[in-house]
Amino acid sequence: MKRSILELSRPRLLPLVLLMTSLPHPMCTGLSYCVSPRGLDDSYQGQECKNFSEYLQNASFYFQSNSIFYFVNGTHFVDLNGTLLIQNATNISLAGVGGFKQTMHPIMGAFSESLSKVVFISSSLLFENIENLTIINITFTENGSRVGQMDSPNVAILRLYDVKNVLIARSLFSNISGASINCIGSVAVVMDSYFLDSSTALEAHEASMIGCDHCTIVGSKCAVNFTDSTFSAEQSTIAYCTNGVVSYAALSYMYVTSLSLNECNFLACTDAVSLIDIGLATVVQCAFINCTVGVDAVHIYDQISLYQCNFLSTGYPLVATTISNLIVEQCTFTDAITGVNASDSSAQLWQCSFTSCANGLIAYAPNVYSIIEIMDCNFTTCSTGLTIDLINIAIIGRCAMSHVNYSIAAHGSLVVVVQSVFTAYISAGMFVSSEIVIESCTFTMGKSSTIYSVESYILLHDSVSFSNGYSSGYGGAMYLSGSSVLFEAPVNVSFINNTAQLSGGAIYVEYQHSQTYCFFRIYDPDGTLETPNIHLLFSGNSAREAGNDMYASLKCPIESSGIPLYHSEKQTSESIVRAVSSPALDLAADPTVVCIGEPSTYALSECSDNQTSPYTVQLYPGQYTTVSIATLDEYNGRAPSLLFLRNTNRIIFETLWSQAIGTNYTINSSLQNVTFELIPQAVFISALSGDTNATLISVQVLPCPLGFTFNSSNGSCECNAFLSEQQGVWCNVSNFQIDDVQIYKPSKSWLGTINGALAFHEVCSFDYCSGVTAVNLRKQDDQCATNHSGPLCRGCADGLSEMFGGSQCKKCDNLHLLLLLPFAAMGVVLVFALLTLNLTVSNGTLNGFIFYANIVKINESAFLQGSNSVLIKIISIFISWLNLDLGIVTCFYDRMSTAGRLGLQFVFPVYILVLVGLIVTAGRYSTRVSNLCRHNVVPVLATLVLLTYGKLLKTVIDILSIDYIAVAMDNNRTTVTNLYVWKYNANIIYLHSSHVPLFIMAFLTVLLFILPYAILLLLTPCIQTKSDWKILNWVNKLKPFIDSYEGPYIGRHRFWSGLLLLIRIPIYVSSALVEITNSSFNLSVAMFFIAAVVIYLARFNVYKNVKYCYLEMFLYINLIGLCLFPLLYRSRVGYDQDANSTQSLSELHFSYITFVGSVFIVFVAVIVLQEYHQIRKAKGKYTTVPKLTFPELTDPESDASSSHTVALSHENEKESDTGYREELLDD
Repeated sequence: MKRSILELSRPRLLPLVLLMTSLPHPMCTGLSYCVSPRGLDDSYQGQECKNFSEYLQNASFYFQSNSIFYFVNGTHFVDLNGTLLIQNATNISLAGVGGFKQTMHPIMGAFSESLSKVVFISSSLLFENIENLTIINITFTENGSRVGQMDSPNVAILRLYDVKNVLIARSLFSNISGASINCIGSVAVVMDSYFLDSSTALEAHEASMIGCDHCTIVGSKCAVNFTDSTFSAEQSTIAYCTNGVVSYAALSYMYVTSLSLNECNFLACTDAVSLIDIGLATVVQCAFINCTVGVDAVHIYDQISLYQCNFLSTGYPLVATTISNLIVEQCTFTDAITGVNASDSSAQLWQCSFTSCANGLIAYAPNVYSIIEIMDCNFTTCSTGLTIDLINIAIIGRCAMSHVNYSIAAHGSLVVVVQSVFTAYISAGMFVSSEIVIESCTFTMGKSSTIYSVESYILLHDSVSFSNGYSSGYGGAMYLSGSSVLFEAPVNVSFINNTAQLSGGAIYVEYQHSQTYCFFRIYDPDGTLETPNIHLLFSGNSAREAGNDMYASLKCPIESSGIPLYHSEKQTSESIVRAVSSPALDLAADPTVVCIGEPSTYALSECSDNQTSPYTVQLYPGQYTTVSIATLDEYNGRAPSLLFLRNTNRIIFETLWSQAIGTNYTINSSLQNVTFELIPQAVFISALSGDTNATLISVQVLPCPLGFTFNSSNGSCECNAFLSEQQGVWCNVSNFQIDDVQIYKPSKSWLGTINGALAFHEVCSFDYCSGVTAVNLRKQDDQCATNHSGPLCRGCADGLSEMFGGSQCKKCDNLHLLLLLPFAAMGVVLVFALLTLNLTVSNGTLNGFIFYANIVKINESAFLQGSNSVLIKIISIFISWLNLDLGIVTCFYDRMSTAGRLGLQFVFPVYILVLVGLIVTAGRYSTRVSNLCRHNVVPVLATLVLLTYGKLLKTVIDILSIDYIAVAMDNNRTTVTNLYVWKYNANIIYLHSSHVPLFIMAFLTVLLFILPYAILLLLTPCIQTKSDWKILNWVNKLKPFIDSYEGPYIGRHRFWSGLLLLIRIPIYVSSALVEITNSSFNLSVAMFFIAAVVIYLARFNVYKNVKYCYLEMFLYINLIGLCLFPLLYRSRVGYDQDANSTQSLSELHFSYITFVGSVFIVFVAVIVLQEYHQIRKAKGKYTTVPKLTFPELTDPESDASSSHTVALSHENEKESDTGYREELLDD
């Protein structure tokens, strides 16, 4: 029967104090003496004084019964040597009457110190056989030389031998090298006193009884040291001491040696309380702060009790060794290494709190029978709540554990956990290798397996809940290794919302091959249960790999001994689980079958238990490939497993971990032609010496694919000689699957096959090729853009058509032929617009705009790379219209080829010219038509011919363009020939098939139109001087047509239109070479010729009206600036750079908008101005028509007769039209 803590904690100091106050006090009656450091020079209450040494020299005379010594203000030096003995008296009192002063201490702070100070130099004061000794209001200290002058330096200042009823009050003991007070066989009470920086404050031996009340002990090596005695302390403080209270007892005194501490404080002590072999200890409402050890008790014979104590930042608050009865009630343990350490002890912990401790309680009893009882305790943010090791019985009831790494770690013990709550544990709710009983408990929000059990029995009873558990490995609620879970009816166990990152969302059972029992069993020792009241609930559990509810094999062996199972016909874990679980479980177990599928898909293709045909893998030399491997368990579900790979000689050459969702396994050609086995771990261990139904994989090594050759030095396929010679081409067969071997090339090149032969070309146009760098020769069209295909990606894929007005390929139908109607209407609109607006080359403004538009159009790919801007598209349409293009991309008819698209380029120009011819013919027979056209049909015709020139020139250059492709012809792929193809459809060999008629048309166009037209306009000024030659009479017939071009120019510069036509030819030809070099080449050529033209215009005024010269110079300088920006762009990002700078592209597009947009604005302004003058003329603002005169600049070389001839031939036309033109020019 334990003794009441309240009874044990009742103060024992009170009887001593009452005893002292009830005795006759010598200060009231008897002899009195004055003690003064000044001797006879001082007096107190009319008495003469002596110094203290004089009284001590004749102690037997002065220290008689009923004597009192008054110590006045001052320092009283005791200069005597040795031990000063005062004995055989009653009622002796020493009292200081000098008052007090405030003193500061570096640790304790301010306190009151008596002004009556006694200093011992080389002596100590011994009271022997005294009854009723009182010392009050005196400060005791020693001189520094005392240590060397005493026979024993550890002798106390005050020694009490067989002194009864000692009262020491309001005194100070400071800087004592030995003990301050030493008691032997005495009874003493110390009240309201201070012990500062002394070696030992109090010593008690040989059945002494010492009490401290409101005392402070600071800076001692040992505050209190008592042996074979009784010590009590109330409301006292012990601080910064190496040892606080130290006690031990000899065998004969062990039952009378006791300790009582009540409302005491221990601050920053190494060992606050150290007890050895005493009978009884009681510590009530004490505080231990920043101590290394709080209470260290060894072999307490009766009982040690702690009640309402507070341990803060103390490393080891309570260390108990070999204690039969340890009681800890309502104590708090904070920031401790180990809150309670009980070794070979029995302990009871009630209503205690453990916070931020590395270990809450450690109980270890290998040598004695021990019982640990823990009731109503809280454990928070501890590393380990309870460690139970080799304890006979540990009872844990109504406890709460929160944010603890390991709530309970038990080994070799019987642990009973009742009505407890475990929340937010970090490593495990319980780590057990013991027998454990869990009843009416809740486990929630754990961050590891709630119960991690190794070779244990876990009995569940009543209501047990496991919820929101989480494990980064296996088993969110339970991890069972060689353990069994027993259900004692009635029991309701729930597993809700538990998660495992690997397998077993709620429960994971590690299969032990030596295990001879089931992991789920019914606890029925009497074998009387017919229908046990057992219910299991699994809900919301999940595992990333396998077994959302449980990962376990339910095919366990039948129990042969020990705890019997429920019903002989249901002696398996499977029968229990399926009979009492709700709803149906998601189960998984160790897999026994290996399945193989396609790479990265985990598709199961070979999964039969008796698989015989191998899974075949084909590889090229030096290549590796990946297969998907999954393993199936006894429930035919996927589960993780360790796989053993062994060859046909049963030699293991590799191990592999297969995840539940499947695993990609890499196979390389170094295995050569071989077949090997994949065996799951469970199958391998259970049949180490026998045959197994292993899954087979057959590896076959094939010859190198097209474009590769075998390198015997490294056993790999490498680029053949043809590809090795190509700059920027390299091969790596190891990175790809068997049907997806790719060859790396520069992004702007083309690589493929032509009629089975390997072919390569350095440059592939960006609008035909997509710029990919890895090519699979089996899928060579993957490098083509916008649905192109074939060599150089110049053809369209099957069933697609080339788009009219662009290079894209799309699905088209013949309904788009209806576009002929709007196209025909547009031609009529164009002709009448020129007629009515007088937009002809004869007025001197249009020639420069057409030349500008031709140069911009031919280099459009350099200006508009990667552009999708709406504004740019609008400006591009303006440029296209000046080139007789639609400016849009559209279908025309089904399966239109490149030949068809380029053939149609001849149609629209011819159609326009036919329209003009019809108008001219109609004008001869109809006055209305003639008046409508205002006699400017010939200038309109000249303008349309000029517009047609640029379009036909580009068309014939496209048709005549030739390209070549390097082709490896022989079987070794080392002999290379150049295959010459039509550049714009490399599927067609040059001058073959449909290219022949196009070539003839283009050639005739060059001979009959392109060259004659340009040469005629260039040489006409010379030819006209010889027009009287018979052979040149035809020139006079063309004079109205030629004069439309020459009219705006000064006589000697009438070749200017022809010169601009000839300049177009090298610029157009250079643009056709852009794919062979780069856009910088054709832009440089264009800039060279345009700069020459600008220089000439700056030196000579070719126009009669100088304003036209300025306008043309503006256009050409604008064109030079426009060509310069792509060159700067190329210098910044580089020609071979695949990823162009977004910022640089934006700058390029902005330059296009700026330069071309300004030209567009000027063009519109010219039209508006011209129409304005025409409207003024129509309103009759010009009443007279000036005669035909041009504001010509002085030209001494002009031919007057030639000019006169021109005037005569156009006399009527000039009167009606030229005069108006001159009025416009003058304005």
